[in-house]
Amino acid sequence: MNGYSYSYTVTEHGAVADGTGLCTDAFQHTIDLCAQRGGGYVDVPAGTYLVGTLRLKSQVFLRLAPGCTLLASANPTDFSSTERGCAWSTASNRLNGGHAKPNPCPGLIVAEDEENCGILGEGCIEGQRGSLLDPDKSKGPLFLTVFSRCRNVRLETVTMQNPGSFTVYMLNCTYVQIRGVRVFSRHTRCGDGLDFDGSRYVTISDCILDTGDDGIGLKTLTPGEPCEDFTITNCHIRTGTCGAIRLGPESTADMRRIAVSNCVFDHCNDGIKLQLCEDSVFEDFSFTNILMNAVVRPFFITSNRFAFSSLSKSVRPPAGVMRRMSFSHIRANTEHRPDNYYCEPCSVIMGLPGAVIEDLAFTDVRITAPGALKAAEVCPLEWLDYTQLYPEENRHLEPMPPTHFYCKHTGALSFSHCFFGCEQPDERPAVVAEDVRFLALYQTRAENSGGLLRHIACPVIRGDFAAQEAQPYTDAQTALWTTYREEAAALNDAMERVAALFDGLQAPRCLCEQAAAPGTKT
Repeated sequence: MNGYSYSYTVTEHGAVADGTGLCTDAFQHTIDLCAQRGGGYVDVPAGTYLVGTLRLKSQVFLRLAPGCTLLASANPTDFSSTERGCAWSTASNRLNGGHAKPNPCPGLIVAEDEENCGILGEGCIEGQRGSLLDPDKSKGPLFLTVFSRCRNVRLETVTMQNPGSFTVYMLNCTYVQIRGVRVFSRHTRCGDGLDFDGSRYVTISDCILDTGDDGIGLKTLTPGEPCEDFTITNCHIRTGTCGAIRLGPESTADMRRIAVSNCVFDHCNDGIKLQLCEDSVFEDFSFTNILMNAVVRPFFITSNRFAFSSLSKSVRPPAGVMRRMSFSHIRANTEHRPDNYYCEPCSVIMGLPGAVIEDLAFTDVRITAPGALKAAEVCPLEWLDYTQLYPEENRHLEPMPPTHFYCKHTGALSFSHCFFGCEQPDERPAVVAEDVRFLALYQTRAENSGGLLRHIACPVIRGDFAAQEAQPYTDAQTALWTTYREEAAALNDAMERVAALFDGLQAPRCLCEQAAAPGTKT
């Protein structure tokens, strides 16, 4: 691009770095001028600049100098939202009569339908947890940056902190490069670090994320807009109460070819979190060379039936497909947090009856858990299939039956050269498997636990373990498991009928609304 050789400085067009006078117009004038003249860099010198929404244009890169701070205005009327918005609307919200319109995404820096644009430099973007005091809540909390339907986006070395909601939000963008970005949003509820709603060809590297919600999240809220071809590497993620890497639960479209490597996850509730909730496909994911320190749950992998998008045709969509997942060269130490309502230090792999999670391979995975529980202290064997509820509504059933992995409704599942240890002796087995079609454990051992494996309804089990290390549940426990299964099936059948009734009511209501709309032909 010829314009890359040109730069325009905001202070030469009226911006004042005093942190008190609103500089939105001066910034926007400089951005527009840069775009009109073929593009280039909009330079922001050191100092503090108070701004409202800034709209980036094609061929324009905002370049923040060291010592520069873009300070979000405290006045919610200084911000505008994206035209597209976000289609997030849970099934629970719809069942309770909530609206299903796209939610606006008010942003401090916004780009829509642009290409070759981004934010560079060593400066800082400070959100002041913006718009949380919006009196009528018409705009909602402030996203720091929103890129919608953009192509060739670059975010490099900038610091972003204290958003009102997500820090970086990409909606259906392609060819995105994020490198060396630092995010600090620990005190923001829903303060995700880097979020994507249907994007392709994305590379994320060398980032430091200390977030109030998920570190990096991939979502698909619009049918036909997948998340594909992501590479995430060399990142340090600390989340406190949520997941380091989270794919789903919003999953109206597919996710494919996601590779995560050479990362450190620190003090997270979840390390790797994969939640398929709708009629889509999750396939070909790779996670390798990852260190997890003081996490609660290293892996949470679930299939569910719970609509998260206002564009979902049903509040109870058909089950999706999850397959071909590999996890290798991973080290984790887990911890129990007495005040944590969210999860226990045990990984979960949980599909659905008749819609299993297929072909998962764990290789050279070493996990150390706290241990110290008696077998009588654990919850019942069956984790009920509440498949229409939010996929973590059953999280209060704890402690979990195993110390390390609870596996249910899966196809081919293998553990090779893995180690599952407990800091203190624990009477529970390391792995519990229910309704796993093919289970393999080779060169895998448990230490300080009540054996390697307990299983039920698993027709094929392979491995080189000693017989006493892998035992079936007793007849009495099997009978109890069968009872729980029947109760779960009855509950799900009732949910099916309620969802079908609700779905049936929606079409007539929508038709009536269309007929009543001004100018609508009937």
